[in-house]
Amino acid sequence: PEAHPLVASVHLNMAATASALGDFDGAIEEYGLASRLLARTLGDGHPLLGIIANNLGDVYMKKGEYQQALDQNAIGMVVFEKVLGPTHPNVGVAKMNRAAYLERIGEYPAALAADKQALVILTGALGPDHVNCGTVHNNMARLYDLTGVTDTS
Repeated sequence: PEAHPLVASVHLNMAATASALGDFDGAIEEYGLASRLLARTLGDGHPLLGIIANNLGDVYMKKGEYQQALDQNAIGMVVFEKVLGPTHPNVGVAKMNRAAYLERIGEYPAALAADKQALVILTGALGPDHVNCGTVHNNMARLYDLTGVTDTS
């Protein structure tokens, strides 16, 4: 049947492949199909919808459509916070992604704030030695350098 979560997984795989090949419009279309199908079959609050929104954000960032990336990121965060709770690692990763989008458009203070929030969540959920925490520290150091704050990076 067409309305089955496994069909959505095919669309997700096609979206990931399209994105990897640089077919960003194709990826957006496939993620949209998967999202609508999963919302119909699993409900609007399923965590996979947050993952799809974050993946769409990444595709829009690659296309240079930063506001769309931020919009999708916000959708993903709402889903994750509602379904998984505000301290879940997916929320931390979504905030880390948001910081990257904000950095790309030159919103360094907002990016730094998002990275700080991500670090608190990820450290609490995964421990300070987790690779994602190291990534956030590196991102924050780059932001400090970009803003001329060298005594903290």
